[in-house]
Amino acid sequence: MKFPLIAAAALCVLAPLGHAAESDAAARAAAQKLASDRKIDGFEKSPIPGYYQAIIGSQVLYVSENGRYVLQGTLYDADAKVDLTAARLARVNVGRLDAYPTAKRITFAPKSKPKYKVTVF
Repeated sequence: MKFPLIAAAALCVLAPLGHAAESDAAARAAAQKLASDRKIDGFEKSPIPGYYQAIIGSQVLYVSENGRYVLQGTLYDADAKVDLTAARLARVNVGRLDAYPTAKRITFAPKSKPKYKVTVF
């Protein structure tokens, strides 16, 4: 008697996860369809409910869960007055810079401790 109850509870917990995977697949397919010659560098939930954000090179695409709608442009949080797209791309660029070997970088360092650091590539 307990097994059907446990199975039903497990189904209730796991069913939304299966639905999320389906919507993720549709959104990924839509992003890849638009950028067929490029690799998707990152794919995650977007700050916009019902949308994912795909990082492709130096661009962010906002893709609806069902893959029907794709937005390209800057996403602002009007209340916080923050450019969410630029903030996300900044994290991507820092990751790319960190992945580049230090030995291959050209560095001009002052003799004293610098207050700021500028990277040119």
